[in-house]
Amino acid sequence: MRFIVLGKDGAAAHVPRMPTLAIRIFGSPASGLDKSKYPQLSGQYSHVLEYVFDDIDLKPGETLAAWQRAHGVPTDGLISFDDAMAEAMLTDFGRRYRDVEAVLVHCYMGHSRSPAVAVALDRAYGLSSDFDCREFPLLNMHVYSTIVRKAEEMGLMQAPDRFVQGI
Repeated sequence: MRFIVLGKDGAAAHVPRMPTLAIRIFGSPASGLDKSKYPQLSGQYSHVLEYVFDDIDLKPGETLAAWQRAHGVPTDGLISFDDAMAEAMLTDFGRRYRDVEAVLVHCYMGHSRSPAVAVALDRAYGLSSDFDCREFPLLNMHVYSTIVRKAEEMGLMQAPDRFVQGI
């Protein structure tokens, strides 16, 4: 399985050459980075999954209000990634990944949310070992660890993820 992690512009320019699943991550309207700010994708994808959540990297035990105070950003209307989103993403991906050879994951910039989703899905389903999290220094650890923890709860992970245990 090949994962392709891009921002919105790279994703819009990408034309799949093999059966490919696209995972699109939009921000909330409150963030100003909602779906209307993203270009259309090529119509050549096998499946397209869409999710809406903002790039909020909560530390373990941190609340959205505490994050807002620490970052000086208003959180009214922002959507934080949560367990229900992780479960939906894992379930949706699990239904479709066997039908494709590649997975495009993109968010607005392609630096934080999309690599977190790609690496976590890759590890949850044991698809490859060529991801090095150091390639993504801005990876959203809240999104990553929520997906991995939920995958463990759902019985998808074969072994505990050492990367999450270290945080």
